[in-house]
Amino acid sequence: MRRAVVTSRSTRNKTSRGRALNAIRAIALSSALVAVSARADWTGFVQVTTSPGGSRETVGNNDRGQIFAKGARLRIDMDVEVSVVGRAYVIYDFVKHKRYSVIPELKKYVESDARDVSTDGQHEPPGGCLRGSNEECLQGQKFRKLRDEMLGERLCAVWTRERWTHSGRTVQTIWVLEAAKDVIPLKQVIKDRLTRTIVLQSYKEGALPESLFSIPDGYSRMTRTELLQLYGSSPPTRVKRGPHEE
Repeated sequence: MRRAVVTSRSTRNKTSRGRALNAIRAIALSSALVAVSARADWTGFVQVTTSPGGSRETVGNNDRGQIFAKGARLRIDMDVEVSVVGRAYVIYDFVKHKRYSVIPELKKYVESDARDVSTDGQHEPPGGCLRGSNEECLQGQKFRKLRDEMLGERLCAVWTRERWTHSGRTVQTIWVLEAAKDVIPLKQVIKDRLTRTIVLQSYKEGALPESLFSIPDGYSRMTRTELLQLYGSSPPTRVKRGPHEE
């Protein structure tokens, strides 16, 4: 009987850890995407592939999402739904260095400092400059240029920076479109314990409404700890096809 109790407890602990990892994955995906313009209104679609460090093996799903950029703000909607939390989205404010995880299903949001290396918002958004050239912007954020390189038929400048984050040594490399007046990354690779490759599949410029970048009325604030506890106590994760998938 005691062995059965121990086994049941062990299973519950593993399930809880699995839910927490799925929660962290969903949060981290949005953080990984941030390397965008802060001067033009535009939207684009991205594909995210994750693999173990130093391996070509893919883990989890190939995730798709949509990015919206307006002035000094950015919104990321990923096609990932996690348990009772549903489909969340993230808003970044480049000027305030704030990151807001918004959860429509619960009418709640989590506010955090995008510069805090101890959290999943570990990658302070590069390219979030309102003035100066792209080169000055990236150099000011500790990036260094490696080379020019063709990505398909488009010329890109390849930039990289190295940081120590809660995931350990983190190397972030971006392929920035040379012809653009703003920092438009066609590709980004982030390497720590995992390797995340983000490809911008398409983008177009055009005016976007302010409402996309504001916390809706009636939403209340919750802490990141409360959010992770909610993930851990909820039913098993389910991933659905999102509105951006064909």
